[in-house]
Amino acid sequence: MDLRCDDVRNLLGPAGAALPLSPEKAEQVAEHLDGCAECDARLSRGVAEVLERLPVAGGPSLPAVRSLMRRQRSSLLRLAAVAAAVLAILGTGWALLRPGPASSPIVAVDAPIPDPPKFAELPELDRNILRSEGVLALYLQFCLTCLNDPTEQDRQEYLTRALLIFREVRGRIRSQYERGGADPETVTRDALNDALRVIATTKLASVTLFPSKVTAVKLLPGKQWSSEHRLGNQNYRLTLPMLPDYLNFGYLKTVLGADPALMARLEETLWSSSFVTLPKRLDEKDASIAPKTLEIVLPLLSAKQQKLYRKIVDPK
Repeated sequence: MDLRCDDVRNLLGPAGAALPLSPEKAEQVAEHLDGCAECDARLSRGVAEVLERLPVAGGPSLPAVRSLMRRQRSSLLRLAAVAAAVLAILGTGWALLRPGPASSPIVAVDAPIPDPPKFAELPELDRNILRSEGVLALYLQFCLTCLNDPTEQDRQEYLTRALLIFREVRGRIRSQYERGGADPETVTRDALNDALRVIATTKLASVTLFPSKVTAVKLLPGKQWSSEHRLGNQNYRLTLPMLPDYLNFGYLKTVLGADPALMARLEETLWSSSFVTLPKRLDEKDASIAPKTLEIVLPLLSAKQQKLYRKIVDPK
């Protein structure tokens, strides 16, 4: 039997039918609402008013709506049960009950953060660029902390200048690789000499000792590198580990999806903190490097980037 408008409105009123609403009755209501815009609008307004009183964030499932409704007064429960039953018959969703502009925002569920790509999984061009950049960063710090005994003022001034030199020479490294046919050891050697030439023109009172030339660079197995350089009248060999992934600026930019402003903050923060005395500490396998780096880097990152960075520092 078809329902009339009065029948449907009685169901939606304070003295409506007993609950729960049967599937047959719900189907009759649904059929009536399909053909009666006024009753359909009345239901939508009524349910919207009810739902505004519920402490619901986002868009719950129909079972969640019913569960919440059971905690409300009987007059609200009756209306909600009608709506829920009708929605189930019509196969429609929660959002259809709410006026468009006032619809509840969808709350995103945290998706699992994938493991960042391992350095070895990156394309060969990217690996070469990042290795050369890492050697350059360590070498600039080596010149300060392993060869000189600067005053605090000169130390700060050198770090500022060295970061600018790093950024300039880094651009040349990338250009040289992107032109193609570049040997990684040759590119890295040329980059170190470029940096030394600039440093030679900007010496500070207590930071004066620098190699005059790098004659060779070797990228060794086991994540190490060595350089042959001339210091004074002597030739010396420097051997150091490769820069850890969590301190390699190019790798961090790729994995974190960091914009230029964030990368500038990361570089400036790390350059004057974790990088200072880094060549010595890496060689000694100092276990304090990673936790101290986490402490200063995490406040700069978004929640997702923090999770990624933790995985970079500790891939286990």
